[in-house]
Amino acid sequence: TCRRMFDDKARMVVLDECDSMPMPSMMALRRLMDSAGDNVRFLLVCNNAGRVLRSLRSRCVSLRFQPLSSDVVVERLHVLCQAEGRAGTRDDTLAAVAAVSRGDLRRAVNTLQILLTMHAHPTPQIVNAVVGVPLSATVARVVRAVGEVGSAPSAEALLTAVQAVARVQTECGVTLAALVTALFEAVVAGDMAVRDAGEVVCTLARVEETLVMGECDERVQLLLLTTCLCDNVDVQGGRAAAKQRAGQTPS
Repeated sequence: TCRRMFDDKARMVVLDECDSMPMPSMMALRRLMDSAGDNVRFLLVCNNAGRVLRSLRSRCVSLRFQPLSSDVVVERLHVLCQAEGRAGTRDDTLAAVAAVSRGDLRRAVNTLQILLTMHAHPTPQIVNAVVGVPLSATVARVVRAVGEVGSAPSAEALLTAVQAVARVQTECGVTLAALVTALFEAVVAGDMAVRDAGEVVCTLARVEETLVMGECDERVQLLLLTTCLCDNVDVQGGRAAAKQRAGQTPS
C-alpha cells in the first residue's frame, strides 16, 4: 500500500501540528514511516514534542526553535493589519497580543483575528479579557484563599481552599493552565512571597506538564497545586514585601 502511495521519486511528507493527532493515528503513522521507501522523508511539525508518540520521536531528528521575540511578532501583526485594512489598530494592543502569544506567531494571528471580529477598536484590557489572562488581582485572591488555611491543613480545610481557588477560576474566567503561568510569573518576579520557591516552581512545572499532556483530571491537579500553595505561601511576607516596594517600612 505504501509503495503504491509513493513512487520512486523523492517525496517529502509534511504533517503540521502532529501533536494533536489521536493515538491510533500516530500508531498508524509509525507503521507508514517504517514501510515507506528510502525516497520518502517525513517532516513532523508540532508545538509540544512531549505529546508525540515516543516511538515516532525515536525515528526522527529533533530540531527545536526558540519562540519569536515580541518585536518580531508585533512587526508581523502590523503588516497583517495594513493588508487587511486595519492599520488603525493600536500599538499597545498589538503588544498585548504578542505578550499573550508567547512567541507563537500563529497564536498571535488567531488571537488578533478574534479580537478584530469582536471589537472594532480592541484595547490591551480587552485582549486580556478575551484570552483569559489572569490579572494580578486574580493571583492575589488565590493567595488570600490559601493563606487563610495555612500550612499542613486538615482534609476539610484543604477542601475548602480547593473550592475557593476553583471559585476564583470561575469568577475570573481563567483556565488552570493560565493560572499556573500567572502564579509562576508572580513567584519569579517576587510578587508572591513563598517559603520554598524551588518546591513551588517544581510543582507548577509538574502541573503544567500534566495539563499539556492531557488525559488528566484537572481536579487532581488543582488539589496538588492548592496543597503546595497552602504549605508555602507566606502571606505576612508578601505584605511586608509590598510595603517595601511602596517605600514604606513594614511594622
